[in-house]
Amino acid sequence: MGGDGEAQDAYIMGVDEPLREFDGIVIRMIIHRLNDAEDKWAVTPRNYKVSDDEIIDKTKFQEQYFETELIRY
Repeated sequence: MGGDGEAQDAYIMGVDEPLREFDGIVIRMIIHRLNDAEDKWAVTPRNYKVSDDEIIDKTKFQEQYFETELIRY
């Protein structure tokens, strides 16, 4: 569960088409919102490599409204 009490949200990286379902992996990356209760996960297809800069670029459409940091674990 996410910090807002709802199902955990995630950004899917490496897919450029609409999806009904997705089977991927959490890439050990959290987009931690410093000024909100809800963090986001980054998820990719298996064997897809993504850089921190790419994650920031592809999520800024939404994350621009929040103070965030990327946390790798």
